[in-house]
Formats: sequence, C-alpha cells, structure tokens
Amino acid sequence: GNQEIGEVASREFPTASPTDTLEQCLPLIAEDDRPVAVLDERQRLVGMVTRPALLRSIQSNGVKNGGNSNAAKNSGGEY
Repeated sequence: GNQEIGEVASREFPTASPTDTLEQCLPLIAEDDRPVAVLDERQRLVGMVTRPALLRSIQSNGVKNGGNSNAAKNSGGEY
C-alpha cells in the first residue's frame, strides 16, 4: 500500500564498537537476525556487521585468529 518505509524500518539494533573483536560480535549475530550496528565513540553509525560478512571473515581468518581480530578490520568492507 501507501505505508512509508519509516513506519516499518527497525530503529534498534545490537551494537558494537569498531574495536570490538569478532568473538565479541558472535553472540550478537547468533541471537538476532538483524545486523550489528557499529558505532563510534560519539554513537554515530560507522558501519554494519552482517551475518554473512562475519562468517566470511571467520572462514578467511579462522576462529582462533578471528576471535582476536577487530571486527572492523575483518568484515570485508561491510563492517
């Protein structure tokens, strides 16, 4: 119909910092189908981590290395 996108858009997302590790993001991705919003120190959106991006990073870097890496560095440009 004529419903506006703003009426159905999600406004709350799980959040992470650009310095959080992939290991820290795993529970956020696992318990929710929504992407994780990456917020800077001023709470501004700097990117999103999607489940496929996180899985690609873990696959490329391995679970041991992925757990110790920054999410921002390893998500393939898709935070």
